[in-house]
Amino acid sequence: MTLTLPGTEHSVRLARQCAGLTLPGVGCLPSVVADAEAVLSELAGNAIRHTASGGPHGEFSVEIWQKLRDGRAVVLVAVHDQGSAGCPVVRPVSESAEGGRGLLVVAGLAQRWGFTPAGTGCARIVWAELDAGHGHGCPAGDE
Repeated sequence: MTLTLPGTEHSVRLARQCAGLTLPGVGCLPSVVADAEAVLSELAGNAIRHTASGGPHGEFSVEIWQKLRDGRAVVLVAVHDQGSAGCPVVRPVSESAEGGRGLLVVAGLAQRWGFTPAGTGCARIVWAELDAGHGHGCPAGDE
């Protein structure tokens, strides 16, 4: 499933709802759905706060899909943003900081995550792979 959204704060909620509406319909456990919602929320929020996607006429796309990886069902979520000069990396954050923990959340919930360039310019795809469990969770789609 792919959805393109305007680069606004309201769209972060829509990205989160996308997972919440899509994954239960294919049999995902509530804990997997909650983790996917949290990860998408963080990735979408980063797209509008730290990339050109949050600028005038900016947009980003959300993708959610399932597959088998090494015999295990996984849920993959991705946000295609319009890029920035920097790369998405986990940075140290002081205890008193009000923000800056988004990728720490993603790293804690995801089995693995990363980013790849997309198209021309600075555009990229930031993705995360979540474990759907041992033989339960989401039934896997195409391998």
